Amino acid sequence: MLRSMRFLPGRRWGRISVVLGGATALAAGIWFGRGMFIHQATAQQTAQSIPSEAEQLGSGDYDSRVVAYIHTNQALTRRDLGEYLIHRYGAEKLPLLMNKRLIDEECQKHGIIVNAAEVDAALSEDIRGMNIDYETFLKTVLARSKKNLYEWKEDILRPRLQMTRLVQDRLPISEADILKGFESLYGEKVECRIILWPLAQEKQAIEAYGRIRNDESAFAEAAKNQWKADLGATGGKLKPIMRHAMDPNLEKEAFSLQPGQVSTLKKTPEGIIVLRCDKRIPPDTTVTLDFVRDKLVKELREVKIETEMAALFQRLRQQADPKPLLEQIKKLPTMATPPSSQVVAWLYNNRPITREDLGEFLIARFGGEKVEFMVNRRIIDQECVAHHVVVTEEDIDSAYQDDLKMMQFKTKEEFEKGLLSKWGKTVFEWREDVIRPRLMLRKLCEGRVTCTDEDVKKAHEAYHGERLECRMILWPPDQAKFARDIYSKLRDSEREFDLAAKSQAIQTLASKGGKVDVFGRNSLGDENLEREAFKLQPGETSTLIETPQGVVMLRCDSRIPPDTKTTLEQVRAMRTPEIIEKKVQQEMQVVFRDMREKAKPQLILRWFGKTEDLVGDSRRLLSDLAPAGKR
Repeated sequence: MLRSMRFLPGRRWGRISVVLGGATALAAGIWFGRGMFIHQATAQQTAQSIPSEAEQLGSGDYDSRVVAYIHTNQALTRRDLGEYLIHRYGAEKLPLLMNKRLIDEECQKHGIIVNAAEVDAALSEDIRGMNIDYETFLKTVLARSKKNLYEWKEDILRPRLQMTRLVQDRLPISEADILKGFESLYGEKVECRIILWPLAQEKQAIEAYGRIRNDESAFAEAAKNQWKADLGATGGKLKPIMRHAMDPNLEKEAFSLQPGQVSTLKKTPEGIIVLRCDKRIPPDTTVTLDFVRDKLVKELREVKIETEMAALFQRLRQQADPKPLLEQIKKLPTMATPPSSQVVAWLYNNRPITREDLGEFLIARFGGEKVEFMVNRRIIDQECVAHHVVVTEEDIDSAYQDDLKMMQFKTKEEFEKGLLSKWGKTVFEWREDVIRPRLMLRKLCEGRVTCTDEDVKKAHEAYHGERLECRMILWPPDQAKFARDIYSKLRDSEREFDLAAKSQAIQTLASKGGKVDVFGRNSLGDENLEREAFKLQPGETSTLIETPQGVVMLRCDSRIPPDTKTTLEQVRAMRTPEIIEKKVQQEMQVVFRDMREKAKPQLILRWFGKTEDLVGDSRRLLSDLAPAGKR
């Protein structure tokens, strides 16, 4: 009731996409991928990266069809991949699969088919409606929604088209509907502020009412400090209330008020409400019904379609009485892998959804992306077995606590809410895809690293020798030509360098104006970059420096003289563990690379058309072709 009151007036009877369930894709993070642990930006796969869902479900080869090989002849099957994905996303995505199954079955009953061309057309229409291009849609809209392109098409667009087709013939628009729509959009409106108390605080609402009814400042203070943060942030201010756009009783109350008047207390399902009228907006007499009739009919039909779709979907769920049987897990199960035929949900009490059904559903969405993650994990698991390396749940629990301390989270709940949920990750993923492989590789590296006197000398020089304060601009490798074109302008002008540093593509650098942490020798991990940096005097700018991350330009702000008071022996005991840790991290990379080379993984199921590839190709082409100053 309150939601419609707050948002419907501002949406101009627009369309809202059907949301079937908690179908969020994985966000960016440090995970298990190419190389070792990588920071991978959210990427989208094209529809061509996998067969259609219909082609995969029920194909009959779930247990035997190979998705990858390691060590030449060790096959990993769709079932292996399905189980890998079920552990991570099964409980979350199962309701979505159930909802889609309900809609698919209803469409089959009515002979409704939505083909790929219709879905692509709907995608194009959505992008045009957002007034953005395709590339921006991939990089921003999908990234924010934490979905890949396949999910957007199959879990948002296709169900929306299906539901529209199911209800569109039942929705006549009467003349009365048109008149109400016209009055709603162009008739008189009321600007109000609202205060909302929880139902359990009825006594407090009654006590407060006597103070705020006749005192504007008291009302304003209470509106600003009310328990609903989003209402408090606006001082309780609502968008102008229209007729026929909210609960009739509340609408009648709002339109009975004159500016400065306060309503009686009203009990609603969402809480106890009081309204204060600030202004009455007269009707727009410049618009006639005939002039906007066609537009009204179209918009009213869309609103009715939304309403009927929601009602139909609710009826389908009530009839099907869906019963999910899968629970979210936080630790790796110790029992044997369940059979593919195991039932994970029921519809109508007699229609099972099996583990294979769910596995294929997840493979369609994430298989091409995650198959290499699974392969990497399998390679490490086998290497640990061969070397009798065991990582226990207690080891993981301890490392989990260490991670919380390092990232300054006081509790697991705070960590899950403050970090994992923002990435769209689960506790299981953190334990199994970050901590466990990290501990396994660390144990495989034990005894392979030592701390020498030369290591201690280099560390001492890094911390206590001469150091630099610099600002950096980093261009991606595909923007090398652009960097060369503007280099002289940045080199010769502090102002231009500062502007470029603050607007560069790498946000972590841009937010600090390109400023990097103070560094000494032996600390950058790139000898060439370090050598060029220490050639600079304050105010000087480096040449363009090629690095694996891209093209770098440095500007020296100051040189910090060495600390001559601190001797090497004074810090040896403190630096030795740091040095060993750093060398272990480097050795883990080497060990993993050697394992991959020995395993020679072959991926049969691939993930084509990642956004980074598509965008990178476009940028490289434009960088090579566009004349200077036209980019």
